[in-house]
Amino acid sequence: MPLSATIVHLILQPLAENAIIHGFADRKSGCRIAISARLEREGLVLRVEDNGRGCDADKMNRMLRQPPVLDINESNEAGSGYGTLNVHRRIQLHDGEGYGLRYVEVGEGTGTSVEVVMPYRPERPAARKDAGNV
Repeated sequence: MPLSATIVHLILQPLAENAIIHGFADRKSGCRIAISARLEREGLVLRVEDNGRGCDADKMNRMLRQPPVLDINESNEAGSGYGTLNVHRRIQLHDGEGYGLRYVEVGEGTGTSVEVVMPYRPERPAARKDAGNV
């Protein structure tokens, strides 16, 4: 049975964009991005995975745990990743610090897998604009 859920806007786009820009930077064909969703004990888990060049999951998870950089001229440990950090912190602001992104180890050179963890909030049916009070 299909389920619908309400999620924070613009969280998947930066993750898919990272796969294209960083994962497939040196490839012209055979590129694959898969986006999936599942319910787990902790809530809704969205996964974006690619078959690109991959990244160091431990390093990326450490970068996500760093405190926000206040000086625009400073950089974080991973160098870039502002889009990823933005997504992670927006989820935490919206849902709490127990939620956000996590990178999953997939094996060297076999791509990148990043998961978005957030509470499951079933989508509520929109109220009909043309409905009157009865």
